[in-house]
Amino acid sequence: MENELVTIIIPVYKVERYLDKCVKSVVSQTYQNLEIILVDDGSPDASPDICDRWAQLDARIKVVHKKNGGLSDARNAGLDHMSGKWVIFIDSDDYVHKQYVEVLYYGAKKYNIDVVMADFRRVHENEKNLTSSIDLSSLRYEIKNKKQIFSIIFKKYMTAWGKIYRAEIWENLSFKIGKIHEDEFAITDIFLKARNFAIVHEKLYYYLQRQGSIMSRRTFQADCDKLEAYAYRLMKFKDYFPEKKYERKILFVSIKLRLTFFFRWLKNYKNDKRFKWELKYVKKLIKALFISS
Repeated sequence: MENELVTIIIPVYKVERYLDKCVKSVVSQTYQNLEIILVDDGSPDASPDICDRWAQLDARIKVVHKKNGGLSDARNAGLDHMSGKWVIFIDSDDYVHKQYVEVLYYGAKKYNIDVVMADFRRVHENEKNLTSSIDLSSLRYEIKNKKQIFSIIFKKYMTAWGKIYRAEIWENLSFKIGKIHEDEFAITDIFLKARNFAIVHEKLYYYLQRQGSIMSRRTFQADCDKLEAYAYRLMKFKDYFPEKKYERKILFVSIKLRLTFFFRWLKNYKNDKRFKWELKYVKKLIKALFISS
């Protein structure tokens, strides 16, 4: 099997405590033909120096220093600089199993897949890396087409990380700047553009649970962005899957999410323009649900 170049994009911002562990897990991969792009998003701590130090230690590492623009902008900068046939995103406070790239790439090449997804494990600070080896011949890859993947993407797999992508499917696509749930907009487009998918049920990505991260803080704006991402997904998939069963599934999920949103923020934001707009929108969705029945 040909070992094509795999680009790994790691956005970096205020992660001086975690960055070494992340990068070490990447440079130690069993799959070695890597281009590792560390995107310093104008980090005010020691992270830029750590990036430069790693670049001196490993010739596969490129460092992009840029003005702070947020996670989406940093990932887009990484895409602009990549030269690999495949691309992987890793958040700089997370880390990965030593065979992470090997397992994802193996499935992609063996079955001619555009996107291969692995499961993840939530970890806490100071946990030791898991070092157990994986026998590739024993792995089972679930192959999915667009309609088969549809039934699970509203529940999981909507993050940019945890996947390997054929690089060409990112052409003319990018992450939406200024959104907290930026993954969900971009991955919707990826799911619609890719030909096929595979899932390997191995927990190979280690998702750090830490205080102070963006996703650890539930905010009104974050929930608004999530609702916008769901509305975007509803629109896109409704056009692609005109069948009633898909339309109703999308409507059910969207209504459920919005009802949760209303109960959570009713006390503090009931007079907010965005809250009122979402209330009107969910009424339209409920009406559409009855019409589609």
